[in-house]
Amino acid sequence: MTVAADLANPPLIFIAGPQLLGFFFNWGLYGVLCVQVYMYQMSFPDDPKWRKLFIYGLLALETWGKPDGFISFHTAWFSVPVVGGIISCAVQSVFGWHIWVLSGRKCRVTPGLIALQHKQLQAKQRE
Repeated sequence: MTVAADLANPPLIFIAGPQLLGFFFNWGLYGVLCVQVYMYQMSFPDDPKWRKLFIYGLLALETWGKPDGFISFHTAWFSVPVVGGIISCAVQSVFGWHIWVLSGRKCRVTPGLIALQHKQLQAKQRE
């Protein structure tokens, strides 16, 4: 065979291997997330309802599209930039709010950083 024929028909391992590894890492990290949510539920049963709804809502957003992940790939356009942007903006905003509360509401930079996170979310949705 010629070099051009080898490049036109690469071995299956080069095509499916990276995607298969990505699926394995994704499902492994998803398992870690489920265990963390379970540990949160068992360790902090008296947390406010808004915090529990926030945690369970993030788990539901992360779960979106998982069952058919091995069969179809046509949800990646939405789940990667849009859902990833929503999750990262929500989590980073809550961390910013925690820093602001723990500093005694004296840190004037934190509201600006939270606003910057919302701009990041808008940019992720325009991708």
